[in-house]
Amino acid sequence: MSVVGILGKKIGMTQVFDDSGDIHPVTVLKAGPCVITQLKTLAKDGYDAAQIGYVDFVKASKVNKAMTGHFAKSNVPPVKMIKEVAIEAVKPVDGEGAVAVKAGDRVLVDIFNDEKFVDVIGTSKGRGFAGVIRRHGFGGGPKSHGHMFSSAGFDRSLFVSVPRISRPAHAGPHGACPDHRPQSSHSRN
Repeated sequence: MSVVGILGKKIGMTQVFDDSGDIHPVTVLKAGPCVITQLKTLAKDGYDAAQIGYVDFVKASKVNKAMTGHFAKSNVPPVKMIKEVAIEAVKPVDGEGAVAVKAGDRVLVDIFNDEKFVDVIGTSKGRGFAGVIRRHGFGGGPKSHGHMFSSAGFDRSLFVSVPRISRPAHAGPHGACPDHRPQSSHSRN
């Protein structure tokens, strides 16, 4: 049995050149080290999975008593981020039996040595309350004086207003308005 995923964090961006001289943007990730904090079994939990945690320094004052007990049960250090990943069966090599994973084992990036491509799932940065220029990409109007849509005038961009009407006594579907931009999950391979 082996774990099929690992946790990490984004370090930054860089660029690489290919053989023809074209430039490609590249995201730099720090993958692992991770530790298995708990095993989910088919008999007890109804499915097989491993709960892994990203090993990063966490002050003891930042970990509550419930999580302190959870980490002590597996004899692992406190971790910042915990996720569940699948476990897959590994074919035994000649003369060796299948190695079972257990709580406390380390999960390193070398589990992907035989893979050419991996899928990456990340969470974008939340941007709070955003106007229409940031949220919908409105360009605004000309910046000269005397123009209705200039930055010195009424507004940089015209967005849809919510009508105040007595009937039907609610605002219908409307277009682009300023609103909250929360975190969202994105996948890449």
